[in-house]
Amino acid sequence: MVALSGLGEAEFREVYLSWVEVDATHFKLYKRAKHVYSEALRVLQFRKLCLDTAAAPAAEGADGVAVLKQLGQLMNDSQTSCADDFECSCEELDELTRLAREAGAYGSRVTGADWGGCTVSLVPEAKVASFIKKVSETYAPYKGLEGEALSEVIFATRPSTGACVYKFD
Repeated sequence: MVALSGLGEAEFREVYLSWVEVDATHFKLYKRAKHVYSEALRVLQFRKLCLDTAAAPAAEGADGVAVLKQLGQLMNDSQTSCADDFECSCEELDELTRLAREAGAYGSRVTGADWGGCTVSLVPEAKVASFIKKVSETYAPYKGLEGEALSEVIFATRPSTGACVYKFD
């Protein structure tokens, strides 16, 4: 970076690094770019699986479990990339996604703003209650939580249509 800037090392440090503590010995550009591009590909693959599954008539024997496993694997790959390449996960989220998979999730990944946010897990609807019970029993911060306190930290949702524009005449 110093050589590309055209500045001497001392001047570069003064201009770009003196105002904030930065470990600038490794910018990790390859790992960051690898995550961004592989994540974009995973999003496209996830979308294609969803669209293909919705378009396939049930009579053709579309194996729903196989599709859920594929979607889950994309989520798991995303979590691995977030943790290893982009480094936007943390020990707690890595543990929570691992425990979620052990509790029956097809896939689990960090979501939101990352760096210590929350996770989303793909769980069969019939197993949601047992999934919540198992995670609450195995993830240390959730142990002992019940009722409203538990429902504030782990809860079920369903996929739905994203943001859209309604036009009224």
